[in-house]
Amino acid sequence: MTRHGRNRLPRGISLFTILVLSVSLVLTTTTPVEADGSFDVSDGSIDDDEGYVGDEITISGEWDSEHGEDMYVFFELFAEDEADWPMETVEYDYDGGDYYEFDYDFEIPECCSGVHQILICDEDDPDEVVDDTLEFTVYPYIELDEEEGLIGTEVEVTGHGWDEDESKLSIRFFNATGEPAPSELDDPGYYTLVVDEMDIEMEEDDEKYGMWDTTVTFNVPTTIKGVHYVYAVGDVNDDIEDFNIKPAQFDVVTDPTISVSEDSFEFTATVDGADPDEETLEIWNSGPGTITWSVEVESEEDWLDLDPEDGTSTGEHDDVTLSVDISDLDAGSYEATISINATEAVNSPETVTVDLEVTEEEEEPTIDFSPSSFAFTAHEGGAGPQGKTLRIWNSGDGTLDWSVESDQDWLSLDPDEGKSTGTGQKRNVNVSVDISGLDEGEYDAEITIHDPDASKKTETVEVTLKISGTSASGLYTLTTRASPSNGGTVGLSVPQPSGGYADGTAVQLTATPSPGYVFGSWSGGVLGSDNPVTVTMSFNLNVVANFALFNIGGLPNVELVRLSPQVASVSVGSYPVQGLGEMASGFTVERAYVVTPQGSGSFTLRFTGISDPANVKVYKVGDAFWTLLPTTVAGDSAIEVTMNVVDPIIVLASAQPSGGQSFTGRISAFFGKISGSAGDLDTPVIVAIVIIGALVAGVVLVFVLLAKQR
Repeated sequence: MTRHGRNRLPRGISLFTILVLSVSLVLTTTTPVEADGSFDVSDGSIDDDEGYVGDEITISGEWDSEHGEDMYVFFELFAEDEADWPMETVEYDYDGGDYYEFDYDFEIPECCSGVHQILICDEDDPDEVVDDTLEFTVYPYIELDEEEGLIGTEVEVTGHGWDEDESKLSIRFFNATGEPAPSELDDPGYYTLVVDEMDIEMEEDDEKYGMWDTTVTFNVPTTIKGVHYVYAVGDVNDDIEDFNIKPAQFDVVTDPTISVSEDSFEFTATVDGADPDEETLEIWNSGPGTITWSVEVESEEDWLDLDPEDGTSTGEHDDVTLSVDISDLDAGSYEATISINATEAVNSPETVTVDLEVTEEEEEPTIDFSPSSFAFTAHEGGAGPQGKTLRIWNSGDGTLDWSVESDQDWLSLDPDEGKSTGTGQKRNVNVSVDISGLDEGEYDAEITIHDPDASKKTETVEVTLKISGTSASGLYTLTTRASPSNGGTVGLSVPQPSGGYADGTAVQLTATPSPGYVFGSWSGGVLGSDNPVTVTMSFNLNVVANFALFNIGGLPNVELVRLSPQVASVSVGSYPVQGLGEMASGFTVERAYVVTPQGSGSFTLRFTGISDPANVKVYKVGDAFWTLLPTTVAGDSAIEVTMNVVDPIIVLASAQPSGGQSFTGRISAFFGKISGSAGDLDTPVIVAIVIIGALVAGVVLVFVLLAKQR
């Protein structure tokens, strides 16, 4: 791979020419661009770049840190220049440094026969820059569900790596034992055609490309004892040698023979932990007649039990249960051998190996969550209740790989899975209720949080929903409260009579915040953030006015206009513009803030006093990655930005210059200082507003240079 240094521009090239070249470069990168390749593929089962589905190949090369932190490997599932077909994706984590040797093991997925492209990319999109293109040729092969048995045994055949257009299939069972010579492969005198040009269809499932969508079976023909080769040929992959069609083998037995389902078992356990789950060994006679079998264990320690220890088989499969007792074992590796004896069998004794690994107790992830229960209320025929938030985190060690599930259709969870590596990574699940179709009454539901690897695999959260009906007296009560209780008050335009409001009475609710607080939203019987809001009494209502602490320390031009009920507080302080580091040419920073939210949900800030709000861009920046955030122009001099406080973010407004070092690169040192912890809601949020001036500055600079050349 070539190392690139800084290039100087030849004399005589004007700034205008440079700008045109830069634009041209941006346009051409919208289609795939192939870089000088330095990768290769090896370890195919036929040749370095030829083999079969399931082969584990190795992709090797030298990776340049300029390509970014991740590397992506795309494998074309079909073959030969069909660019729109899907590809497998593999992500590789970058370890750092300018260059390093890349060595990645990759298993060939189910795919059609032929030449397949392997694309090496530094973006998760093969339609962008391609750094190298490799090729791997896939050939077809077959598998048998039975590998030994008597003459007449029915065998099912499965195909892998066959051409997508195969429509006919034949199976050749070779009469002699051992591998046939090349001259015998196409000679009918050497094989029995057990399947003759059978009509088949190919799989269309993208996880089964190259497989047959037709069940193919044959019966073992009359032949001699021993191992026989079985080949398949199609109407496209129609030549065994040309297409390297790999055969299967079938062992024909003519004497009583011990057969077993497994030739080895592996158990794992932890010291002082539970015994591993039991396993089953099947024993049967795959030959004619009857065998009387017995089993015994050979090991240095007494930790493996078998039940039963003897039996008979005329072809039926007998189950033997393997049980492991670790109560007297220390940490370490243990081995045992099971001997299966039958005096009638030609292969007695048969052996099965059993390995046991006992390790010290490992600390496990632990499911933790909040709150422990939810209670929702609603009115029959009215609006559904405000959604709530379930927080899930790992209070143990390792990684908690959790999923959530509701046992009732009216209760929805989003997202329904996630990961957490510690208490700092608290993940939010939105819990919402749909009351459509539900009658008056009380309903119960249960949320299940599950991770099979956790110390306690399942936790539950109880959910209740109470739906009230209409009043028999025709009078309805209105209950209001502030959250928090000292956050403000709720005023009513019509005082509530002692018995309640008459049906159809319109009442205006006005939320008045206490000093230091702002009104955020209504919840309960009223949703939204309009203030005041009018309700019409046609059922009993319970309304909550949600307030939050808003501390701006006297700063002008910042307003908190909307927030979720779960947001407890938002603080905004000024941030020194010079702390942002060196600015790129053409940028003007007006102001910067440090924003600290607490709670969960989202909030919306309005920045006022902006002369040209349509030309302000806002980005979310975390770990030096920039993501453009949507903004709303609010009038002639303000913008609004909605931020999710679940994840700590850094938000800046900027423009990207048409050439030279990016703004992100200019302030990378700054990001290194503030990218700190991620996960808690009280992490500060940096907000800076930058006016776009790159285009104007570029035009002015062009005219200045032209004037100097005169």
